[in-house]
Order: sequence, then structure tokens, then C-alpha cells
Amino acid sequence: MSADNVLSSNGLNRTLIRVSSRSINTTAESTAAFIKHYKWKEVSLVTNMGTSAYERMVVFETVLKRQGINITRKILFEESATLNDMISGGQLEEIRQNSKVVIVFFSSTRDLGAIFREASNKYGLSESEFVFIFPWLPEAVYGASPIAGSDTSILEKVKETYSNCVLIEDTNAFDDGTITTFLEKIGSVGLEEKDIDMNNIYGYTALFDAFKALAIAGRRILNSTGDLSSVKEGKKMWNAMRRMTFAGMLSNDTLGSGTVMLDDLAQRLPSYSAFFVDKKRN
Repeated sequence: MSADNVLSSNGLNRTLIRVSSRSINTTAESTAAFIKHYKWKEVSLVTNMGTSAYERMVVFETVLKRQGINITRKILFEESATLNDMISGGQLEEIRQNSKVVIVFFSSTRDLGAIFREASNKYGLSESEFVFIFPWLPEAVYGASPIAGSDTSILEKVKETYSNCVLIEDTNAFDDGTITTFLEKIGSVGLEEKDIDMNNIYGYTALFDAFKALAIAGRRILNSTGDLSSVKEGKKMWNAMRRMTFAGMLSNDTLGSGTVMLDDLAQRLPSYSAFFVDKKRN
């Protein structure tokens, strides 16, 4: 279920399956696909200092280079950077001089994205001249999508902060319907909202999908062999989950986690969208 790259190698984990709808790799690949669609050749990468940010930078750099996209600058800010620090530090001038397409992904728990947007506006980096792309990369504790609010409308704060920018996000981005669906599921076994950590809704949903994949694979093997012990064979279970498609977490009227499609290596096929944030529209 991990969204990072710790368990991403099938060479080390030969019976690994993955049901999480987001990962750093798939987000980077989707961002690169968006850039290639518009035939842009050069980009700058903007992030903060730190181990988590470095890992993301390496992944994006590898994917973009493989797709033939040139990285003109890698811009780093301190995690403690203020508005004045960003304006006076010289990094914004590097952006101005070196590319018109800017990919921004901060890993800090502080809202550096909002500070960066304010700083870039005050510095004169106009959206009419520059393209700012913000891939949504959640931290270890997964919250709701930054672009999903009540009834899936874009939050006013997000519209204000990221106006005329592009957000790259999982197509099944979480909204209130996902939360309602999950609460229905746990309610059926006697649990309530107060019994769980709602900040980890993404992790719970991925866990639900993982158990469902295991159950479907186990049933298939048991039906074909009639031998209960066969479901304990990891290689056999993994083979049963290759190219599997099933409905994710469901309720009576919503599809909480979307359709889960696993590829030939039992990895979930990603589904991302690029959202242009229009301040005047929902």
C-alpha cells in the first residue's frame, strides 16, 4: 500500500502486488506524460531540502530524463523558508532565466506551496508567461486530496492559492463520497468514525482493496484446486492476481476507490488527471 518507493522493486520482492492508487513513480510518470503531450522540452524542478524531498527529486529527474525532457535547474528552498527568503534568495531569478515550465513538489509539512505561489507572484513570475505544475504527493499520513472539497468542488483556498496552475492528481481523488463509503463499511462491523484515524483514510482504503484482492485470488485458487493449503503458496497467489480487475471499495451509490486494475506484474494501473485551477469556476 506504500506510496513511496521502498517496496517498488519486483526484483527484490518477486511476489509483490500493489493496490495503492498513488506512488512517487506513477505521479512522476503522469507528470512527464502531461509535459510531453504539450511538447515542452525543458523544465525546472522546485522542492525543499531534506531526505524525503531528495528521494522525490531523484525519481522525477530519472523519469523526466528517460522521457527526453531536459531539467534546466533544480531549485531548493530551506524547509523554514519564509516569503521574504524566497523572494530575496535568488532562486526565483534562476527560474525566470532558465525555463517556462516549473514543476513544484514540496515535502515539508509547512505549506511551502502557498508561500512559493505568493513569492512567485510578487516576484513577477506571471502565469501567462510560466506554467506551474503541482503534482500531489501526500506525506506518510494520507489526508484528503487538496482539490476535493464538499461535493468534489475545488476548495476556495486552493483556488486562491493555485489559480491558473496545473495540479496532477489521482483521478479517483478523495471527496466526501469516499469518506461516507468508508464509514458505511466500518459501521457494518460496529465501528464508528471516532474509532479510527480519519487522517489516514487513504491508507484504510488501500488496505480494504488489498484484502479484497487477496480474497478474490484465494477463492480462484481454491475453486481450481480444491486444496485449502494451496492458498498459502505466495507464487500461486501472486499469479492469480496478475491482470486482475475488480471494483474497489463500494457503497450503495458510490465507488469509493475506483476500479482496481492490476497489470502483468500485479501492480495497480495508475489513473491520473491534470486539473487546471480556474479561480472563477468550480
